[in-house]
Amino acid sequence: GPLDREAYGRTIRSLEAGGRTHLLEAVAYAHDKLRQEGGSERINVIIAMTDGQHNGQMTLQELENTLRASELPVLIFTVGYGDDADMDLLQRIARLGEGQAYASDLETIGKLYELVSKFF
Repeated sequence: GPLDREAYGRTIRSLEAGGRTHLLEAVAYAHDKLRQEGGSERINVIIAMTDGQHNGQMTLQELENTLRASELPVLIFTVGYGDDADMDLLQRIARLGEGQAYASDLETIGKLYELVSKFF
């Protein structure tokens, strides 16, 4: 359907860091939503932005198995905020989706936006 940029902007601006990041589960959930709603004829992208460490139950191997079990191609980009962001894990997640990991700053976010917007 039509993209409501203002609604997305309000939602993003209302987000607050609260710890207990279930990063791998969030990526698996986003992938599942794309699998349900997307298609191989579309460009499917996940951008995972996090302020910390993964604190969920899912392992990286379980996430990899979930992604590999689906034939839907999905690019995954990760963005780490703050000094405690686990950039090693973010790089490993991004590689699962043939994407890239970034440490956050305004310039990097701008470049990532430009890169992703080229697909649409």
